[in-house]
Amino acid sequence: MIQAVQISFFIAISSTIAALIIGIPSAYALHKYNYFGKSLLLKIILLPITLPGIVTGVAMLSFFPMIGIPLSLTAVLIGHTTFLIAIMITQILARFKKLDPYLEMAAFDLGANPLQAFFKVILPNIKTAIIGAVLLSLVLSMDEIPVTFFLISRENTLPIEIYGMMRRGITPEVNAVATLVFLVSSTAIFMSLKFNKEK
Repeated sequence: MIQAVQISFFIAISSTIAALIIGIPSAYALHKYNYFGKSLLLKIILLPITLPGIVTGVAMLSFFPMIGIPLSLTAVLIGHTTFLIAIMITQILARFKKLDPYLEMAAFDLGANPLQAFFKVILPNIKTAIIGAVLLSLVLSMDEIPVTFFLISRENTLPIEIYGMMRRGITPEVNAVATLVFLVSSTAIFMSLKFNKEK
């Protein structure tokens, strides 16, 4: 059980960091620039969270071996990152749309270059959305079953471990872990909603 918790935290934190690194510049590009195929790209980005998890899991199960990625924690990490990118982009893009467009122009007028304007003006103004997206991503990754089930090999994440334990009946361990997961997830979700409401 402890090993499953450690694996779940490793996958959740690693995939969230990867999604954050990809998601912030992607959301910024989608917000700031207009280009051919932008609407189609947005639809493709949303596919991992609109499709049922079992469909995504089966698709990845078929695709990953074709490109040389065996069923392993690496495959699970890539799978989680794929749908967390969609979460990151949608959450941060929503905040970009509420952001005053004149802030960046004012930064340019005051002599900032594009990188300075982004890191010193834009990023501080969307930090609550980033924190909310990170918390939501951590919860979704920790609770993910379908994608993990199809991509995992020997090691188990916490949800898969609990699922396996429940086949033998509901034990006190299952009740205790389920309660803790519920409390932690609920707290993170409420905090995520709070940060996403802040401007």
